[in-house]
Amino acid sequence: MAPGYTISIQEKLVTYIEENLNSSLSKKIEHQVELIYYDYHIRAVELEYFQHKPNEYQKQLMKQICQSKYEQETSEQEYEFLKQQIAYYNLPSQSFESSTISHHPFIDSIQNLTIREALMKQFKEVAIQSRITLFNMYLKSAEDQREEYQKKHEANVKKMEASQHTLNKNEKLSSALVQLINERCNKISERRRNMKLT
Repeated sequence: MAPGYTISIQEKLVTYIEENLNSSLSKKIEHQVELIYYDYHIRAVELEYFQHKPNEYQKQLMKQICQSKYEQETSEQEYEFLKQQIAYYNLPSQSFESSTISHHPFIDSIQNLTIREALMKQFKEVAIQSRITLFNMYLKSAEDQREEYQKKHEANVKKMEASQHTLNKNEKLSSALVQLINERCNKISERRRNMKLT
């Protein structure tokens, strides 16, 4: 045994590992099992849909609606993640003064204190304004994408609803098929909301 290392320390280390690392690993495993549960249900609903022997139009409609729902949920999740990241980068610990860019060797090498401070002030203003502009562009782009996918999904749902009034009886979706499409979309939403971005 190493000097100062006792059975008591070993027991504390083992207890710490069991309580913390096993808990973390257990949570990761539980999360993966939950995602598999959603994947299973999404696939099961799809198979149930196909057991009703939908025609080609009905198959394509289900595929379009579920794909647009997936895209809508993904873009919503990305938008929320981006907002969290921007909030993080706006924390005091992430300020200009805390960044490596605030200590530029060129500026630090200027001997005249007045010129160095004026240049540093300009440098800081440009850096902060650029960061704000960049964050706003990212957010606007993510928001536009989110709205685009939301509109696309809404258009697909309206297309399904409209087709119920215009198609002949053999091509219309039965209430069971509509219910299965809605159920699959709900499971897709639940899965995306429970999925962590990595």
